[in-house]
Amino acid sequence: MGLLISQNVLATELYDQEIVNADTGEGQDCKGHQSFLFDNLHFLLLGAQGPDVLSAYGLNSIIDLHPFLRHRDLGNKTHLLTGNDLIKAFAFEISGIEDPKERNAFESWSFGFLSHYILDSRCYPYVLYFSRFSNDGRKGRYWLSRQLHLEEAIDIAMANRFEATYFIRNPEDALPFVKSETRIIDKHFKKVIEKLLHEEVSDDFYSECVSVSRAKLKRGLYVNSGFRRITNIGNGFKVSGEIGDRCLNVEGVAWKDPLLESTTNESFLDLFAKAQDDLNQVYESIVLDGFPSLIGEVNWPNDFFGFPPESKVFFSDDNPQDWSNMVGK
Repeated sequence: MGLLISQNVLATELYDQEIVNADTGEGQDCKGHQSFLFDNLHFLLLGAQGPDVLSAYGLNSIIDLHPFLRHRDLGNKTHLLTGNDLIKAFAFEISGIEDPKERNAFESWSFGFLSHYILDSRCYPYVLYFSRFSNDGRKGRYWLSRQLHLEEAIDIAMANRFEATYFIRNPEDALPFVKSETRIIDKHFKKVIEKLLHEEVSDDFYSECVSVSRAKLKRGLYVNSGFRRITNIGNGFKVSGEIGDRCLNVEGVAWKDPLLESTTNESFLDLFAKAQDDLNQVYESIVLDGFPSLIGEVNWPNDFFGFPPESKVFFSDDNPQDWSNMVGK
């Protein structure tokens, strides 16, 4: 599921900053604003996994024949939506929710959804470059296993740095599942998805996606298993739990941004810090002026919304960085 722990850490750090550590009145953030996030951590963390959860729609929670059982990949389709279209749809849906508690819950989830794209936009050029994508895009015999290995290595390193090692052994808990909460998302996100993708989904489609995703995660991420590595039973492509910081590029090895075509020495931690700054700006806009304030204003790198099909993704064969070292193999 992509950068599962890193997405969780990004959202949790903001919640702690704005709500948990706020020395203000009840329901207020650190600057004294009434915050939609107050008491809605579960919704924020669910939203932070973004469209990745939707890739479980239509799958069986026990049998792992993933590409054969998935009848339509809502996850990939949602990743390709434009920023403004999604923000407009969220803003419209939020404005129609009369119950304040329910409105704050869905707004917290929607904000989490945006945080997922913010981290993706900042960090996936790094992931794509170091997992050796080719000049023609997703090409090469091992591009998928390389990407998954690197993502899991990064997650372990980030968990160690941000005191989130619990999720290495319990990755399913990065998706808090309370049926009464996911039903609220079902109720409102169903309308958003059907409007934007022009596809009908079941009334409990989001609850189903979370439940199936948790079942798959519970069978183990971040733990070596030769059987799963060979068969891809479970989540496959495991890496060792003993990961250092090399995968975060703390040494400052030069690499090329596939979208900007520029060379940089930034580490994953540098990019993560930029995502934190971006998320703080988005939060400030929403808490002061609501979701509609973002419409037409999402002009940060790559519109914050994934990689369009025409993106220039490349990998240089003369890259001095050895991929196997990045994942601790």
